[in-house]
Formats: sequence, C-alpha cells, structure tokens
Amino acid sequence: MTSRNERKKFAHGKHRMLEAIIRLYDLSFTKRKNIVSIFSEEVQSFLFDNEMGGIPNSKIAGVSGIDYSVDYSIGATKSRPEVLMKFANNFTFDRVTTYGFIFDDISALRRTKHNVKSVIIGNDERQLAEKALLATKSKGILVIPWSQKEEILKLKIT
Repeated sequence: MTSRNERKKFAHGKHRMLEAIIRLYDLSFTKRKNIVSIFSEEVQSFLFDNEMGGIPNSKIAGVSGIDYSVDYSIGATKSRPEVLMKFANNFTFDRVTTYGFIFDDISALRRTKHNVKSVIIGNDERQLAEKALLATKSKGILVIPWSQKEEILKLKIT
C-alpha cells in the first residue's frame, strides 16, 4: 500500500494508513461462521425493513419432539399459510436435505392447525447446486435466490 500526502498532512495520512492496515488485519480473521452470520443478518434486516411481520430465529418443535431453530417465521392468517424460512449462505445438497428434514418434522406437527409453507432463501452469489434444487422441488420446498428480493416480499401476502 502507498499513500501520498503533503508534508503538513503527514500525521493524518499516517493515521489513515494504519486504520487501513488494521481493517485488513481484522478481515483476515473473518471465519466461515461469521460469513454465514453476515448473510443471515442481511436477510433478516431486509425482512424487518420491509415489514414482513415475522419472528427471527424462532425455536419450533417438531413431531419428533426435537426443537429446531428456524431463521424466520411468519404466522398463518385465514388466507395465508404459516411461512417457515431457512437461509442458506452455501446452498448444497447436504444443507438442503437437513433443512428438508427440519421442515417435514415441524410441518407434521403444525399441519393439524394450518398449512405450512417451507422456504429456503439461498445466497446466489455462487450458482445454486442443481442437485439441491431437484431435492427441494421433490419435497415441495420453495427456493428463492437472494437476488430475487421481490419474490421474497410476495411471501407477505401469499
């Protein structure tokens, strides 16, 4: 890195250079867990800012008695099913099959009261895995790529 400054602005330039070095150093400690968390926070902020009216990080029990964490849930109304969402920063077949089990277990218990719509919001900065998309289609799980935010907003009214 280089920085060019006038002599009288040397201290300020040196300070800015040190800040940049510290930021780069901090970025080197960004772990996968933090990246996943950043994606989840970004999606939850979007849902909140657009007044989706749901609950982030819900704990919901399945028919098996196991408690699961759902990234976001929107309650059912007379005209709309309950919507359960999981966020997938890395959209893989393994992740999708895990989410499918979670959705099935929760839906089996809650289906007696009202319908449940299962949704995965996938980070599509990388291409969504074709095998995973086939698995979600066969399970009736709606996959919405993160870049299609207008489709996410439709969940509020459908």
